[in-house]
Amino acid sequence: MASRGAIRHLADLGYSAAEIHDRLDFPTPVAQIEEELRAYQAEKDASDTSGVTYEYVKETDAYGRTSLRRVAIKHKP
Repeated sequence: MASRGAIRHLADLGYSAAEIHDRLDFPTPVAQIEEELRAYQAEKDASDTSGVTYEYVKETDAYGRTSLRRVAIKHKP
């Protein structure tokens, strides 16, 4: 969908499907906007890390190559 990024951005700003429809430059049916909003919300819910944060650790191997590794930091409740 050509307006997928715009729909997601406007949804993050708090716009409803009808308001998003009025603001889009590319003609998109409200039904498609609502479908994209549901899919976007499902993706956001699935990616919820429930309070786990990450930090990046810089590592250098024996040959001098540098890489970054993401490490989860667990918080005590």
